[in-house]
Amino acid sequence: MVIKYGFGKVILFGEHFVVYGLPGIASRVDKNVTVIITKTKGVFKIKNAFFGNKNDDEIIIQLIKAMFPEIKLKDMTISISGDIIPKSGMGYSAALSVALAKAIANHKGISIKDINKIAFEAEKVSHGKPSGIDNSASTSDKPIWFENKTAKELHLKKEVIFVATFTNKFSSTKDLIIKTRKFLDNNLERFEEIKDLYQLIVFEARQALEKDEIEKLSILMRENHDLLKEIGASCPEIEDTIKESYEHGAIGSKLTGAGGGGWIISIVKNKADADELVDYFNSIGKESFIVKIK
Repeated sequence: MVIKYGFGKVILFGEHFVVYGLPGIASRVDKNVTVIITKTKGVFKIKNAFFGNKNDDEIIIQLIKAMFPEIKLKDMTISISGDIIPKSGMGYSAALSVALAKAIANHKGISIKDINKIAFEAEKVSHGKPSGIDNSASTSDKPIWFENKTAKELHLKKEVIFVATFTNKFSSTKDLIIKTRKFLDNNLERFEEIKDLYQLIVFEARQALEKDEIEKLSILMRENHDLLKEIGASCPEIEDTIKESYEHGAIGSKLTGAGGGGWIISIVKNKADADELVDYFNSIGKESFIVKIK
């Protein structure tokens, strides 16, 4: 039996801007997709705790074939589970791709030098033209600086505490990319201005994160969110959840992921404030947990 994991991610800065070649900052989180492969002679089966219909099984097969074109899928049962919420902006598809790549390679005795590169092939099946930031964050033990499809690990002065909170609205990454693309097509001059503003934000954010400048990070997160809101990535559920976060201890919050629902990420002054914020959101039925970036 083989057991392998792929981790979810949060984007601290970047979101839609990385699609246009601009830098982003992301980190993996302790939410995962688990893939277990057992030998079952004469039988090939997929057990997916997230989804259970035939169409979803076909998608899993497509992901595997994208990563391992020559593989013969037989004599095995692939069981998929985990605690990531699919279609929520936390990188479910990337986590699944990473876990599948690790498990299949181990089960078949295939040597892989770059799991991130292999998983990216599966991400193309899920998203068409992905940036690569999700699978890069999922496969790194450190927060990453992602630019031009290349990830570099960031080394922080000390641990920084964030809180991730689910807005209770599901969203489609593909739909949000189309929506923001329409903004670009209809507002070419303004979009160029927004990209310039974002570049200033992300480079300052990298320095602030590395130097543990919490107050500065909080301001930059607010500014990044305002730009994402302008290009159409936010929604009432995100805005309401951000408002609630400020009322219960957050000093900076923004959407994370594609937007249109999904998760927000908040920065707080200390662990006590993080605990209080998590307790509040969980008490009102919005899943929330601490994210430690180090």
